[in-house]
Amino acid sequence: MRRFSLNYNPREYFKEFHNRAKRFTFLCAHRRSGKSYAAAADLVMRALNTRKTRAQFVFAAPTAA
Repeated sequence: MRRFSLNYNPREYFKEFHNRAKRFTFLCAHRRSGKSYAAAADLVMRALNTRKTRAQFVFAAPTAA
């Protein structure tokens, strides 16, 4: 299987988030810390590197309205 990588360097405090083994997680950080960017990059990395067939991924976030 081919491995993919992104041109993405996570901030120091998100490295533990990216190296987790859990399926679900919760991020609690200040409002301009890059939570959405880190979560989207994590989703793309896991989707590109999965070995599962017919895998599905979702990014769910609240909206202002």
